[in-house]
Amino acid sequence: IMPSKTLQYLRAARPILAFLDRGGMIRDVLRTERQGYLVRRDEPARVGGLIATLASAPRRHRGEPSAAVAAYSRREIARRFAEVLDTTCQRPESACPPLEPATGPTEFVSRGSP
Repeated sequence: IMPSKTLQYLRAARPILAFLDRGGMIRDVLRTERQGYLVRRDEPARVGGLIATLASAPRRHRGEPSAAVAAYSRREIARRFAEVLDTTCQRPESACPPLEPATGPTEFVSRGSP
């Protein structure tokens, strides 16, 4: 999961300070694009130092928007997902086992749920 703001910051060539305790898509993107800093939540001195460094010379820490950022756009991710679905749906029926109904209670929770 990656917040859409991340792509906006990358397109704007702004440095990103990300708090990550484990890997994930944001970590991979920041490493690939070399446009951000990854810190753990238990490193307050490092966080403070990075903020001071970035604030002292903001122009020096701006990157160039990369063409690779387009690979993470919603449109591109949707295109790749559709490609996977198309490939899967073109397989012979025997290659795709039928779905089994869920057993036991199921619950749908949305962000708007109390």
